[in-house]
Amino acid sequence: MIQTLPKAVAVLLASASLALAQPAPVINVNTAKPVAEIQPTMWGVFFEDINFGADGGIYAELVKNRSFEFFKPLMGWKQEGKKRTEGDLLVQNRKDAGSNNPRYLHITANNLATGDMGLTNEGFKGMGLKNGLRYDFSVMYRLASGSISLRAELLNEKNEVVGSGVLTPATKDGQWHKQQVSFTTSQTVQKGKLRLWVEGKGTLDLDMVSLFPVDARKKAITLTLVPHSLSVIRIPVN
Repeated sequence: MIQTLPKAVAVLLASASLALAQPAPVINVNTAKPVAEIQPTMWGVFFEDINFGADGGIYAELVKNRSFEFFKPLMGWKQEGKKRTEGDLLVQNRKDAGSNNPRYLHITANNLATGDMGLTNEGFKGMGLKNGLRYDFSVMYRLASGSISLRAELLNEKNEVVGSGVLTPATKDGQWHKQQVSFTTSQTVQKGKLRLWVEGKGTLDLDMVSLFPVDARKKAITLTLVPHSLSVIRIPVN
């Protein structure tokens, strides 16, 4: 065995040398002379929701985990404020059986002002903001008692406010309601954040905290696809 080992190594080295000496294969393709017809039904696009291709991408929602349904209910959110105490911001589950959106944020406010208690949302690795563009901020709310306002602020990388608006939920009927406020930004920001301050006194439930740019329909993408007469759009689902 000891004597045959050098011979085996020599054979392998010789084989490797012959393989390296072989010329690389060349494939020539003449695009001006198609040899097979492509059926029109084979033209399509493939879309996969990875690297924020959907949320934070084609679907222009800027708030990460807007309805608190991620594995960690406050993933994407950070609690803020000098008067915040444990339990003042608490994710709860609806009592309704079979709800597709069971979680919501229960807020208890005790004479709060801007800076006392709130949340910051990081977006999908930051929020891309455009100077002078309008943004629509909305929430679903259920006001149980008191009078509470929500101050929404868009921040740049230095935590400076580049746009803001205020919502004041008013209806107290035990039902969920939607309320919206729009505002424009004063800077272009690559990695912005949304900060939400709670002001006033009372108890309030929040869900579907949303921020959309006014150009959310992504017209450029749509117009690019229209001339191609696509027959199929494939969206894989795990």
